[in-house]
Amino acid sequence: MKKYVYILIIFLIGFVTGAIAMNIYRIAQFHNMRKEPHDIAAKIHSMLERELKLTPEQSAEIRRILDEARPKADALRDRTKKEADSIFEETFRNMDDVLDDAQMKKLYELHERFKRNPPPPPPMNGFGPPPPPPFPDRP
Repeated sequence: MKKYVYILIIFLIGFVTGAIAMNIYRIAQFHNMRKEPHDIAAKIHSMLERELKLTPEQSAEIRRILDEARPKADALRDRTKKEADSIFEETFRNMDDVLDDAQMKKLYELHERFKRNPPPPPPMNGFGPPPPPPFPDRP
């Protein structure tokens, strides 16, 4: 009987260790994705050069296009963040009418903890967001 208990304990330790390691890996991947936009543009440019086998002229033009798009994407990200923040603030004000002081304090603590440690993005193995639509003027 002791033998089965030891085997079960070893199995559980392995399971927990694997779960912890997977969570650490997912968090690391998420933080890599949240780097500065120019790093993302450089990765996209590098991937396009490699996958499309761009000529030097094409590569320079693609880089220029990506550099022109970055300020637009940054402005959109900033605008969207401001709008989302205002929605959250309004939501918190509405919750203030329902929750007591201790609950509101706990809610703000949870909010701060969430801002420090956001959850990782959903997996991209078929369960993530749908792919972008195809180009309308191309097959």
